[in-house]
Amino acid sequence: MKNKFNFIKRTTVLFFSLAVLALVFNSCQKAFEFDLPESAQPAKVALIQGDLKNENGEVESDAGLEIKNLATKEISKIRVDKETGRYAKAVKLEKGQDLIVTVKKKGAAFNSKYIDADLALKDPVVQAPLDVMKLEIGKEYKLNDIKFSSNSTSLNVQTKSVIDEFIIYLTENPELKADIQGHTDNVGSSSDNRSLSKNRAKTVYDYAVKNGISPSRLKFHGFGETKPIEDNSTEEGRAKNRRTVFVITSR
Repeated sequence: MKNKFNFIKRTTVLFFSLAVLALVFNSCQKAFEFDLPESAQPAKVALIQGDLKNENGEVESDAGLEIKNLATKEISKIRVDKETGRYAKAVKLEKGQDLIVTVKKKGAAFNSKYIDADLALKDPVVQAPLDVMKLEIGKEYKLNDIKFSSNSTSLNVQTKSVIDEFIIYLTENPELKADIQGHTDNVGSSSDNRSLSKNRAKTVYDYAVKNGISPSRLKFHGFGETKPIEDNSTEEGRAKNRRTVFVITSR
């Protein structure tokens, strides 16, 4: 009976000791759980990667890329592999600090990729393949990432940022003249689409002129649904047909 009592006593003490230990551990855990101030948190990083090749899939050894933080205006170069055309760059990201990657090569058309920082923070590996396109008179070049709301001609922040980079391109190439052209899909009436595309092209034109480009260097036209580049029977095709482009008219 005595041995049984001692066993129960020792067992009770053991469980009590474990309970105290658990309580102490949990208390310590809670004591060391706290939110770091934003300034002390580790920087968030995204990996921007892709290929830089010409329209024939060949590497352009003298072409380069620049990436700009649109909030801080900080610009850095991206190293491109001279043999494969591959590139990858880790960049520090903050919420709201969007980026734009731009092709740099004399005699090449303007080409860029807009990167939404908030989306990149959720998926930090960003694919940004870009083409080095030879500049030719009369050829159409898309202004990537220019997006309008439905039936709207208003420029959002993203669209203005893309046009800003296009303005820099025109400033660095003062001999160039261009025609800004708007296109739509085939949803809606033909006359409405032509009017909408013209007004959107004019909005881009007006913004460029307001920000330093001589009106003698630019024109604008709207073609509505008359010049599709893809089949309008699919949403993907219609999305590609809704575009703003520039055509070089003189160089």
